[in-house]
Amino acid sequence: MTPMTVDLLLSQTYLHQLWQKHWPDKTGFVHNSASAFHQYESLFLSLCRDGRIYPLVARLQSMGPETYHHSLDVFLLGNVLADYLQMEMAELAAGFLLHDVGKTYISSYILQKSGTLTPEEWETVQEHPMRGYHLLRAHGLEDSIAHMALYHHERGNQTGYPFGLPAWELPAPLRLLSVVDVYSALTLPRSYRKALTPDQALYHLRKHTEELDAVYIHALLNILHTHEPDPGNPSS
Repeated sequence: MTPMTVDLLLSQTYLHQLWQKHWPDKTGFVHNSASAFHQYESLFLSLCRDGRIYPLVARLQSMGPETYHHSLDVFLLGNVLADYLQMEMAELAAGFLLHDVGKTYISSYILQKSGTLTPEEWETVQEHPMRGYHLLRAHGLEDSIAHMALYHHERGNQTGYPFGLPAWELPAPLRLLSVVDVYSALTLPRSYRKALTPDQALYHLRKHTEELDAVYIHALLNILHTHEPDPGNPSS
């Protein structure tokens, strides 16, 4: 069987499109300049030179644009937010990029289904954090990276999965990842719904601070330069 490869040129194009989507102007913390974008583009390319990570990125890309766009989007948002908060990015970058690698075990029929999932299909979806964790460990990646796949769906009020843990007890990078993961998922189109606007997505996040860390929601709002959502008008 021929090994899967990563289309680096296409990946760089996707990254640039996402950058322009989030930061279309040249003001604030993130300057829409060639040098600022190049920092994160270079980080992505350096990860792809890692023999442990490259085949996993190839697996994600083989799933099609929906899953791969989201992985690149979380990579970009997560690293910019970590940079803004002056967090160490060395290990976080790989975790942001590969957090959903467990979805490569889920059929495209389930991932792209426009209707309601059956209980059995939802159970399959809920297995992807654990499967991602084991896949990352099998490729020799550190626990700190594999944990980003394992715990990114845990929530503060213990309504998440796979363990129903209180997310407030998890390390800060995992709470940050949960915020950017939800924001990215809401602002990218899905087979079952249209993408939300940035303000609509942030309004949704701010309504769920019992689940997601408000510190990182506020920091995300700052780096995106969006105005405070009007509680009475989520589309404002």
